[in-house]
Amino acid sequence: MPSGPGSNGRDGHEALGDDLLQKVHRQAERVHQTATEVQVEAQRRVSSVQQRANSLRTQLEFRREKRDPVRYRLSLLVARLLSWVAAVLPHPVRMRLAIFTGWVVFRFNAGFRHNVRDNLLHVLGPGAPEARIEETSRRIARNGILNILDLLIMFRRTPEEVLAVIDIDPAFIGHLRAEDRGPAGTIVITAHLGSFDMIGQAMAAMRFPVTVLTGRTTYRVLFDAVTFLRSGKGGRIVEPSPSGVRGIYRSLRAGEIVGIVCDRDFFFNGLPVRFFGAETTLPPGPVRIARDTGAMILPTFARRNGDRHEIRVQPPFQVPRTSDADADIAAGMALMVAALEREIASEPDQWSIFQRVWPDRPATGASGS
Repeated sequence: MPSGPGSNGRDGHEALGDDLLQKVHRQAERVHQTATEVQVEAQRRVSSVQQRANSLRTQLEFRREKRDPVRYRLSLLVARLLSWVAAVLPHPVRMRLAIFTGWVVFRFNAGFRHNVRDNLLHVLGPGAPEARIEETSRRIARNGILNILDLLIMFRRTPEEVLAVIDIDPAFIGHLRAEDRGPAGTIVITAHLGSFDMIGQAMAAMRFPVTVLTGRTTYRVLFDAVTFLRSGKGGRIVEPSPSGVRGIYRSLRAGEIVGIVCDRDFFFNGLPVRFFGAETTLPPGPVRIARDTGAMILPTFARRNGDRHEIRVQPPFQVPRTSDADADIAAGMALMVAALEREIASEPDQWSIFQRVWPDRPATGASGS
């Protein structure tokens, strides 16, 4: 039957209506997708804030914890006993112990696996094969155990025995000599790379006047034991309290050396930086102190080479001191970040840090191998 005179118009209006409905439907889907993404991002941010709040609460508890004389003496006794046991163990046994304990940490500590995996995805890139991520994580767990054993063993060694197992870059010694340090002293910055305690052990063994700034991020009894072992060859260890920071300034103004580990913002009060291309925060302390005092910053890093250790340096730098303090600190932070990135990227399996460095910016998933 032929169409009536108005049928073509009605068909056109119906088609236009269908097209409009499809557009509205697509727009609604986009709005829903955007709302879902906003909700996921909000949940992620809330989770991140809770994580930071819990960490800060824990750090506050650690800082408020007072030293108990009995527990203090007990912690030193346990440290001495463990150092004796570690020193008498044959090297093959120590290696098997490290491999086994590292496997246990990797296998049964989900927090370690997740944190280290996130760090490695930033360093290696989100396209890194999952097999490489897992193998590197296992190595990090093993190297972390070896670092603990090194600290225990070196406590029992003489300064000469400590230096005998370390290959030291001559530039490191050159920069630390009194005539090269200058009147403002030197700030040695480092990361949790290799057996990083070997840097402090080497400086103390060579009788350099060194003060190490370290924050207490664990229980007092454990912190006291580790501090006792680290100071076994001499040197001074201070906490970032007002009196500790004043001591740092006094040491530098006396032309001495200060050591600071700066590859993670443990107290969540750092400055924002782009680290391996992603936003996080890192502690500005070394840069601010260097700007205030005129001290030179010497990036120094440890590396494990089989049974031996290596200490190597990157070119030292000065933090500018102009009328724009923020710009000066930003310039110093950029140099610090660049030094950290170069060393960590060269040996990611020796970066033995078990907490997330990018707590607010989790990396995307790795690809399959």
